[in-house]
Amino acid sequence: MSMGLFRWLGRLLFPPVCRMCNERQSIFAPRLPGVLCPDCMNRWCAELAETCPTCGEIHSQCRCVPMALRQSGCDAFLHLAAYRPQRKTAAGALILRCKDNNDRDVFRFLAKELSDPIMAQGYALEIDVVTFVPRRRAAVQATGHDHAKQLAIALAHELKRPLQSAIRRRILTHQQKQLSAAEREKNAANSFELSPSADVKGKTVLLVDDVCTTGSSLAACAAILKDAGAARVICAVVAKTEHK
Repeated sequence: MSMGLFRWLGRLLFPPVCRMCNERQSIFAPRLPGVLCPDCMNRWCAELAETCPTCGEIHSQCRCVPMALRQSGCDAFLHLAAYRPQRKTAAGALILRCKDNNDRDVFRFLAKELSDPIMAQGYALEIDVVTFVPRRRAAVQATGHDHAKQLAIALAHELKRPLQSAIRRRILTHQQKQLSAAEREKNAANSFELSPSADVKGKTVLLVDDVCTTGSSLAACAAILKDAGAARVICAVVAKTEHK
């Protein structure tokens, strides 16, 4: 039995559900159903086509770097869409799915989406190692997974680069969500440290996270990597919060 027929029969018995609207997808569509149903895929593509209010480029081609990241020594910053937590957006729904569920299909989908601009902008050949902003231990215990790590694993596989847990959380850290921008920066600076097993000296490191709000967590990790001798740090996230 061919793999295609095996997959089709599997989906016949267990119809796939769209990870955004939670509606069951039709297995009789011209193509096998994916992570998103056609309507939600159109929503996602529409958000990818939106432009940065600062430079006017679509988000995946935007070269704007948040101030905190520029100051940390980050060499490049990539994102796919705008993050608007106050609105129901495709990007927000996918990020929430990543945080709450260890859904490997969603991580693979987002990794493929992120790998496209990484390759298009010529960074893929430069990257030596992929790492991530580690999640708080309490959140990992509550959900059973580290969503940034899972996204980094999928992206490393997509780019055919080794994964490294170069950054680790300090034991006592506070949640960033309820903090002001200044408090986030101070908290992030005290939340991370270099892992004893890190090997980044002279390397170009791809630093992965799900979302960039103020950039404080990414900046803190990027600064640690640069202090450890990383030649370049390229940051990549699914979405970035737009600030007026």
